[in-house]
Amino acid sequence: MGIPVLLGLFAAMVVFASRVLREAWGSYLWDAPKFLLLVTGSAAIFSWLWNRARPGNRPYDGLADLFVHVHDPANPESSRRWGGRGLYSLALSFFGGVTGPEGGAAEFSKALLLRNLPRASRWIESRRRTDSAMALAAAVAAAFEAPLAGIILGIEIGLGGRALRSGVAALSAFVGVRLLQRLSPWPWMGLGLGSLDAEAGAWHMNLLWTFPAVVVCAAATAAFMQWMSLQGKRAVRGLTRRSLAWGVLLSGILLFAVAWGWEGGLGARHELFGELLNSGGDGAAHYPVRLAISQLLMLVAVLAGAGTLGVFWPLFLLGASVGASLPGADGVAVPVLVFSGAAAILGATLNVPWFAAVLAMELSGSPAMVVPCALAALGAQWIMRKGFRMPGMVSRDLEERGLPLWDGRSQEMLERLRVSDALVTDFDTVEEHEPVSALHNRILKSRYPFIPVVDRQSRFVGLLTLDLIEEAWGATGASATGSPLQELLVARDLVFRGRVKAPTIEAQEPLTRVTRWFDDHPCVTVVDGSRRVIGLLFVHTVRLAYDREMGRAARLAARFSEATAGEAETRV
Repeated sequence: MGIPVLLGLFAAMVVFASRVLREAWGSYLWDAPKFLLLVTGSAAIFSWLWNRARPGNRPYDGLADLFVHVHDPANPESSRRWGGRGLYSLALSFFGGVTGPEGGAAEFSKALLLRNLPRASRWIESRRRTDSAMALAAAVAAAFEAPLAGIILGIEIGLGGRALRSGVAALSAFVGVRLLQRLSPWPWMGLGLGSLDAEAGAWHMNLLWTFPAVVVCAAATAAFMQWMSLQGKRAVRGLTRRSLAWGVLLSGILLFAVAWGWEGGLGARHELFGELLNSGGDGAAHYPVRLAISQLLMLVAVLAGAGTLGVFWPLFLLGASVGASLPGADGVAVPVLVFSGAAAILGATLNVPWFAAVLAMELSGSPAMVVPCALAALGAQWIMRKGFRMPGMVSRDLEERGLPLWDGRSQEMLERLRVSDALVTDFDTVEEHEPVSALHNRILKSRYPFIPVVDRQSRFVGLLTLDLIEEAWGATGASATGSPLQELLVARDLVFRGRVKAPTIEAQEPLTRVTRWFDDHPCVTVVDGSRRVIGLLFVHTVRLAYDREMGRAARLAARFSEATAGEAETRV
């Protein structure tokens, strides 16, 4: 557990350093719009020099690239590239607070893992999943000071891996931030949100109409943000095919234009959220609306031009602005609406409703906040999927990159695999007229708790399970050996008694045809063209076949990379 602990402490130091640097000279320096041009211009020059030294454009989409790293070992990322991304994200969080500090912390943590882990471990999918989940969980836990939310995030977002390691990394990051605050000369460097009273998350009747309006507005804002960022990415990448540096520069120009138009949207995201929650901003009636518009445009500019992992605080602030724009009956921002709007946009955009609800609870300090925030996040997610036909931001970016996922796994890889690659053949079958007494003995000796039933021509009739046979055995008198009912009741009778049609599939079909079936059926029977049983398919055998194919692809990519490096050395 040494690596997760060290990674969490590293993420905590990066987040705390970002706060210290902002306070060192004051926000009057960091939040000037002209510095946004300086940061993005410097990043564009660096990107141009990098592309000259290492030709080939490689777009960056933030969270989607963590999944690309997991599912596409043929195109590995270098630690230097992740370090450069972290430097850019951290600079944007310094100057104007356009991104959250979790972006730089996660990207630097990813660079650190790639730099120090053995090279062979990079070609193991489970290790890549665990590393990505640890980096993200630690960064978010440190940036929000929310360890439970960090633990849930690595699981809910679909990265997978070993949950214990990502949980330890999140807890270490949280403890590290708190220790740095206590031991440093700047003990006030926390989020400073305080803790709401017990009634802050409670439901009031005057919110009966306002709460649904917040959910609908949050879902519409999230869908519009995704659509704008998608169109922006397509436009920017269409104009900057030769070098991504121009996309970074265009992003900086857009950020400068938005910040120059209204500087009230600049500042650390947690500071703006605290002002919005505690005092309604600068007291102006339209402050939350103006803040929401500025955050929307800034976030779209960053996502379209360069990409970042620091989208959690901007999305949270965007949702909070939407919630605060619909005040309660007394005309002031209601905490439950502010947090519900934040959870709705964050949960719906990233498909993490429970993470968003727990995050709102930890930030507010009110356990009662979980229920309304969970309802808001789940409702906004449902409206986006069913009403606006919009997938999550990560799924959309992966589809644009040509790497759609199917239940957390590469759809391209699953389509490449056939049912014959994952089936098991060491199974038993029973004839349809075999009595229950014989069935009971067969199932006890069988390797699997499923036995296909076949007719005299060995064609598939149905599938018997252990519990169905045990139930029939008990009903016919298990203690009475040679009972007439045990001889009269046969396998075919049990198949029709089960009333569940067992699915079948042919061996040459792709695995994408069968993965959805495992939600309702633990076993799928594999048959040939004459409906003769040739194997059984389980979810764990599909997982083993997928892992085996991913490992094979990784080994081929490693050999190709070594051969390319050898040819380059020979030319030199």
